[in-house]
Amino acid sequence: DDSRVQAYAHYYAAKAMERRLVMFAREEQRDEVVDLIDAAVEHLEQAEDLKPDFAEAYALHSSLLGQKVGMKPMLGMILGPKVGRIMERGKAAGPDNPRVVMTEAQSLLFTPKMWGGSKERAMEGFHRAITLFEAEAANPPADPLAPTWGHDEAYAWLGLALSELERPDEARAAYEQALVINPSYGWVSRVLLPQVASSE
Repeated sequence: DDSRVQAYAHYYAAKAMERRLVMFAREEQRDEVVDLIDAAVEHLEQAEDLKPDFAEAYALHSSLLGQKVGMKPMLGMILGPKVGRIMERGKAAGPDNPRVVMTEAQSLLFTPKMWGGSKERAMEGFHRAITLFEAEAANPPADPLAPTWGHDEAYAWLGLALSELERPDEARAAYEQALVINPSYGWVSRVLLPQVASSE
C-alpha cells in the first residue's frame, strides 16, 4: 500500500544521507554534519509514523542521534536517554533483525565503559548479527522493498571490534570475509586492512 511504500522511501532517503556523512571532515564541517543528521532524522520519524513496526528505521534513528551526540557532546544529557528509548523500540519491533543487532553492537563499541559500553559485548553482538545475516541470506524477506544490506558491514565491524581488543589476526580474517561478500568494499580494503597491517 501507499503508506508502506512511503515509509520505505523515507527510510532509504535517510540511509542515503547517513552514507553521505563519511564525505565530511567531521571537525571542520560540524554544522553541515549535524544539519544532515537532522534531515535524515526527519525522514525516519515520518517512516516510523507510517510504519510503526519499522525496526530498521528505529535502529538508524538511534544511531544518527548517537552520532549527533558525538558531534555535540553537550547534547548528551538531552539526547542520550532518547537514543536508548528509540533503540529499545527497534529491538521490540525486530529482536532478531540483523541490522538492529548490528546497530546496537556499534553503540556498545563506541559508548564509553562508564556509560555502559563494552568492546567484548560489541564483538558478541557482531557475531550474532552475522549469524542472523546468514539466516536472512538463506531466507530473504518476502517484501522486495525490505532492507537486506549489512552482511559485509557486520564483518567489517566485527574486525574493528577485534582490532580494538588487540586481536589483529582475527580482525584480518573478519575483514577478508567482508571482502568475500563484497569485493569492492573500499572502507575495508583501503582503510581497515592497512590499519591492521601497520599495527603488526
